[in-house]
Amino acid sequence: MMHLMKQFTNILRTLAATALCSIGLALAQPDLFVAAQTGTVEDVRAALDAGADVNARNAEGKTALMLAASANDATVVDTLLDAGADVYLRDDANMTALALAAANNPSQAVLQELIDARANVYERYEDNRTALIYAAERNDNPATLQMLVAAGADVEARNNLGWTALMCSADLNPAMTETLVGAGADVNAFNLEGQTPLMLAVGGSHAAEGDLASVSSLLEAGADVNARDIYGKTVLMYAAERNSNPAVIEALLGAGANTSLRDNEDRTAYDYAVENAALQGTAVYERLGTAGSE
Repeated sequence: MMHLMKQFTNILRTLAATALCSIGLALAQPDLFVAAQTGTVEDVRAALDAGADVNARNAEGKTALMLAASANDATVVDTLLDAGADVYLRDDANMTALALAAANNPSQAVLQELIDARANVYERYEDNRTALIYAAERNDNPATLQMLVAAGADVEARNNLGWTALMCSADLNPAMTETLVGAGADVNAFNLEGQTPLMLAVGGSHAAEGDLASVSSLLEAGADVNARDIYGKTVLMYAAERNSNPAVIEALLGAGANTSLRDNEDRTAYDYAVENAALQGTAVYERLGTAGSE
């Protein structure tokens, strides 16, 4: 009887120890996620020493490395890599640590850590984007583009809509355009709708801001100022319809934009300018009007 009692007591102790260990691991894991995203190297090491799994995933399928790559610094990323973090894993949105860093983190050192760990710069993500396309769309540090290109990223890779990194930057992130032009991106490439980077620069998502620098960069690199999309719209028409900066229109006219061209609906650039309140009363508006009446 005493023997059975001792066995029973030992079983209870083992179960209790296992439960305590599980509780400790359960507490360590969220600590690692927090440390990876906003903490220090010491925080990360403490969570790992407490038993956290370096490749465990949170509710969004992200690992500690993904969180660190997206928002933290290179020392934290390096610590996780040294602890065995898998650089090839993908989260629930199909993103790797490299893609998240390219999209969200301006740190060159973080990107270099991942590249040195053999992260694949050729991989494709949502809508067939590459890490370079994500950087062109969202990052605010042009050096990240240069690093990805130096690591072998294809500057002419396209997403499912036929957009290159240069098109994405021209439309969404003009500050990155000059860097991509300097990297040799094709300034006259066109997407499935026939839109070129110059069309997107003058009439895309940032047209209301009237950015002249990206437009000048494209023109200097030889962008076709009279290119047409599949609807017959020219670069000048895009600018006349949506751009708020008369200087952008002047730059196009100075580069040889043809004011007499008509699109598939028989509209000229002036017809579009009539609907653009930002151009009303400006010298360039009058210039387009004079040309449109000829």
